[in-house]
Amino acid sequence: VSQSRYEEIGVDRIDFLKTDCERGEYVIFKPENVDWLKNHCRYCVGEWHLSTPDLKQKFRMVRDEIFPLFKRVDVYSVDGYLINWSLYTEQFLNYYTEVIIHIEI
Repeated sequence: VSQSRYEEIGVDRIDFLKTDCERGEYVIFKPENVDWLKNHCRYCVGEWHLSTPDLKQKFRMVRDEIFPLFKRVDVYSVDGYLINWSLYTEQFLNYYTEVIIHIEI
């Protein structure tokens, strides 16, 4: 959703954004939305999909270019284990097909 759309509906601040949009997370977390997210959101929790080579490439871009711009990013396996230790490894991309991510923006 564009910034003008948020202005149109009168949304100025989102304290908690929950995403479960079946691969739509990559539309939300793209470079052109980072400033809006940083200025209008506080936390985001969502399910992220990495089940195809295309999604793994999209995740790699978000992980490497966008996640570092936020205060804190915690990654959990779908069974609830904190897996931050492996986030920046190739093993992570090869092994996981879906993860839960908590972001303090």
